[in-house]
Amino acid sequence: MFLPAVNRVRRITGGSADGSFLGTDFSYNDVKEIENAFGDTDGKLEKPEVLEQRPVHVMTFKPKPDQSSRYSLLRAWVDQKTCVALKIDFFEGDVPRKELNAPASALQQSGNYWYLSQARMQDLKDHTSTELRVVGVSSGTELATRYFDPHSFYLGN
Repeated sequence: MFLPAVNRVRRITGGSADGSFLGTDFSYNDVKEIENAFGDTDGKLEKPEVLEQRPVHVMTFKPKPDQSSRYSLLRAWVDQKTCVALKIDFFEGDVPRKELNAPASALQQSGNYWYLSQARMQDLKDHTSTELRVVGVSSGTELATRYFDPHSFYLGN
């Protein structure tokens, strides 16, 4: 990860991946788990529910036996219209450790893409929380590949 404030690249590995992401209740692994929930895990579709008058798919994701993960299970309530998770519970063993919640009113659209304009991550063990607000999204814009090349991190714009 490139940290512009200190003009340094920081590799996120091992135990530091479970550490706080920029001083918030999100960890680097939480962000990775949210992003990859539909990827390399064993998923199960449960009985659909209604959340804030919106039909949602309830899905559970367990890491495969050969994967290492802080969490034993993720349960997500995914809006059926937008395919955006409005709620995610992160389990350690059979106990929820963290909970991500977003009101249905936070669903926003940019071009063909839906996203949450706000969400709240609660650490149920430490009794802390972080409110995340997205102030703008631009879709359909081509980004220069240099922004995603680690060799160019120190070159700036």
